[in-house]
Amino acid sequence: MACQKDSKTAINMKITFIRRIVLFVIAAWLVSASGTSVGNEKPDQQKKEKAPVSQTVSFVTLRNKTGESAPGDMFGDDRDLIRTGQCELIHTPFSLPQSLTLNGLVYIPDELIKLEAVSEHDTVDFWRNLKNATQGQRPILYLHGYNMSFARGCKQASLFQTNLNLGKRLVLFSWPSDGALLNYARDEADLFWSVAPLEAVLEQMLDQFGAGGFDVVAHSLGARGLYLALVQLAHRHHERLPLLNQLVLTAPDIDAGIFKQYLPDVRPLARNITLYVSDNDRPLALSQEVHGYPRLGESGPHLNNIEGVEIIDITDIGVRSFSGHLYHLYHDIVVHDLNLLLNDGLHASRREVLVRTDHNRWRLRAVEAN
Repeated sequence: MACQKDSKTAINMKITFIRRIVLFVIAAWLVSASGTSVGNEKPDQQKKEKAPVSQTVSFVTLRNKTGESAPGDMFGDDRDLIRTGQCELIHTPFSLPQSLTLNGLVYIPDELIKLEAVSEHDTVDFWRNLKNATQGQRPILYLHGYNMSFARGCKQASLFQTNLNLGKRLVLFSWPSDGALLNYARDEADLFWSVAPLEAVLEQMLDQFGAGGFDVVAHSLGARGLYLALVQLAHRHHERLPLLNQLVLTAPDIDAGIFKQYLPDVRPLARNITLYVSDNDRPLALSQEVHGYPRLGESGPHLNNIEGVEIIDITDIGVRSFSGHLYHLYHDIVVHDLNLLLNDGLHASRREVLVRTDHNRWRLRAVEAN
């Protein structure tokens, strides 16, 4: 009987393991599918022909140099030293007929943003040039999520930079995600490895721009790495002063209980913390199934008793990407709200697209942004 019980237990463990793999394959597919579209233009805007536009994105990466000459292949998915440089991208607008849209939404292939060139810069020169380029404005450090190659990360960062009209203020932190559907566990391991180098980059930004002199935006799994780096940073800076201005977490793939546990350490590090959540985020729902605990980027009671954070629930506005996970890139209402936050510096109580539901919680209204 004991042998039969052990056999059943082993079988159940295998089934659970396989189930988790299948869930993450589905989640990765959802993210990849949504990552190939841009739906933040209105139909009347799409009728106008636009010329290709060049875009430069600064980056800090922990990826290995492959020795390849093609821009998209210059950096791989292995761990390496901190390197800095710039990506040159070409945005080629593309319009589809109204008959091919869904409720006026256009899904445009990622290839319309082409990675044209990649250049590596001396680190000292990189930070000096960035400081000169920002012209007194706060730079924004942007962290991507899971299943992200170097090239795709540059494209997403370029889109984020364009949507918010950030000029040369954006810096992409490209940690060594594999950009492969089945490698979530390896991505998690590489993310944890990236925490210490990320902390060093945050320290570098403090040296260059001063306490409170920069913002940080992190998406999905990248938000988890950032949060851990901030916990470590809090232990090194005992003065408890705001070290960064805006801390923005979009669709964070973080255990909500762990977030609450370390929030007293992290909260003093930022002048303002904003959390975007949604009940339509399919990859985070699958992540909860795998990990067994609610994810911070989901709507629900796990968000109760989170103090000192402005929580923005975007559930009411629906989705513009299939997964509902990349709304910070592809939903114009969210982009508009981020613009009011990052460019205008408005707290949630002053942003007209939000409706207060509790003392620190708001819902994004289902209306078109101006």
